[in-house]
Amino acid sequence: RRDESIALSQLGYIVVQVTATVRNFTLEAAGRQLLLSSSTVVAVCYLLHAFQSNNAELLLNCVRVTAKLSQFEPFRAQLNKKPKYVSFLTRVIVNEGELCRRVMNGEGGGGGLTWPSWHTWPLLSRAAFTLGNLTTNNDANRLLIATGCKCLMPLIILLQTCSCSLMHLCSAGNVDESSEEEEDDEEEHLEKLESDEEEEKEEEEKEEKDGGYEGAGNKSDGGRAVTVSSEFSTDKEPAKHSGGYVPSSFQSDRSTTSTTAAIGDATASAEEDEGCTEAELTDATVKLLRLFANLTINESIGSQLARRRDTAQMLLELLACSDASSRHEELHLNVVAACTNLTFYSCRLLDHTHTP
Repeated sequence: RRDESIALSQLGYIVVQVTATVRNFTLEAAGRQLLLSSSTVVAVCYLLHAFQSNNAELLLNCVRVTAKLSQFEPFRAQLNKKPKYVSFLTRVIVNEGELCRRVMNGEGGGGGLTWPSWHTWPLLSRAAFTLGNLTTNNDANRLLIATGCKCLMPLIILLQTCSCSLMHLCSAGNVDESSEEEEDDEEEHLEKLESDEEEEKEEEEKEEKDGGYEGAGNKSDGGRAVTVSSEFSTDKEPAKHSGGYVPSSFQSDRSTTSTTAAIGDATASAEEDEGCTEAELTDATVKLLRLFANLTINESIGSQLARRRDTAQMLLELLACSDASSRHEELHLNVVAACTNLTFYSCRLLDHTHTP
């Protein structure tokens, strides 16, 4: 068994290098033609299935390849030939959603279960992008992903987590910006006080010479202290959310948390990872939300989600977060698209309810 594990590890390393090379072929038209003729995108889906749980780098390479190739109709046609190819891709999101759920419920605490990992957001971003391309005009894939692969609840859980994390970062970022402005005002005020004190000293020296000096202790503003408003105090709590999960990596103290908050260790070793930025989290949220909006085009899925209050609350939080920053324009557009689809079915439900 030990030899088998070593062999599998070595094989995984080789396949990582091969898939990285394949990804380079996706960048040129001539390379894509070779990949199309050899049905490489199908082989990559099988690799996703085979190494689903034990090689994060390989999974990331695979979804990078599918994300590039799924932008072209001939490759989408190959992926649509058999439902299992779409299922292999959907399993990536289902697995991450399940890990998120278990961490939310406090499961696996003693077993060292951690989520998210260094690869989580890039992996979700590219897998969701691929599935988004496969559901733009394909209603069969929408039903397969949502119902057949049972991806709807994992997708909602992931989006709720993304929503709460972004809201937390936006809240912390806004407080930081306000604190910086308040600190600048404080410095200006201190400088003004120092300037006033110097002028007073000059006046005192002049009045002593003239014999008409008034003691500094009688000055009403001579000992005024500068205080910072409690609105900008460093122990201010972030905005409350609707029961979603904020990963611990986004809950560190504001003095060390910025919009580029680190996500944690990349591996089990003591080496530090490159960190997860708000941009990576936002990109994953945009791609997951695009997939969500595509799924809601289907009448049965859209009607089902239109009845869920937690879904509406999640979209409202994402809308508030995206509206608060110009950096989130793409997120804002995708939230509006999802809201448009859901409100269409909500209005139809209301019409049916009030029909005599």
